[in-house]
Amino acid sequence: MTGHRGRRRRMLRSDRLRAIADLARESGSIRVSDLSDRLGVTEVTIRRDLARLAEAGVVRREHGGAVALRGVESQYALRAGEEQDAKRAIARHAAALVADGATIVIDSGSTTAEFARELVDKRNLRVVTNAITTAAEVAENPDATIILTGGVFRRSTRGTVGDIAVRTLSTLRADQAFIAAAGVAVDGLSYPALEEVSVKQAMIASAAEVILLADHSKFDQVSLALFADLGSIDRFVTSAPPDGALALALEEAGVEVMVAGADAGAGEREIA
Repeated sequence: MTGHRGRRRRMLRSDRLRAIADLARESGSIRVSDLSDRLGVTEVTIRRDLARLAEAGVVRREHGGAVALRGVESQYALRAGEEQDAKRAIARHAAALVADGATIVIDSGSTTAEFARELVDKRNLRVVTNAITTAAEVAENPDATIILTGGVFRRSTRGTVGDIAVRTLSTLRADQAFIAAAGVAVDGLSYPALEEVSVKQAMIASAAEVILLADHSKFDQVSLALFADLGSIDRFVTSAPPDGALALALEEAGVEVMVAGADAGAGEREIA
């Protein structure tokens, strides 16, 4: 008969990091040995995970474990620390799609913030965004005009939502919208927070071209709220080629999938 640990399904690293962060917030402090037993991985693995969470500002390392830092405000830092190489490659590839003189809309999120950082050399750029992180990155470009949508601020995304944001977006027209999603599946694009849905939909409606930025960990994932079908996007910049039913659904929807390698430049390629 197989023991309990042998029967446990192995967690993905991203899921394990979230579980550790949740446990830290719930109890205030966590121990390496307890996490090892609870999650069914070695203490060496747990120490590496805690080091990653410490870099992201989620916990502070202490002897034998770690102490949680600010709960709600650390959620964004945790997401920003996941799939960093993939997000940088996606950001560089997406930035190459932006022409000088363009007007673009940028969604809130860690991948879109990384994308905004790559726009520093664009000329005569106009950026509409609901995210203070994006605005701060674009502000490094002296030749960029930034338009903030306003609205109710959400700490977990560093972005704003609500009627004010939606009304602002409804009065603007952009060349491109760069959208984030938590899930990319056959049914469409989804996100766990209902408050974000109307803003994302308004961004999509405002632009002549819609470009989704999402790494491969979002493939075949479905969150609470569906905010767009696959046919609503024109291009999908991601970190690995989708396969199976998702690849077929993207093709049937006419979405151009652009795969950016983690080593950027030499690793980038496009697939129809």
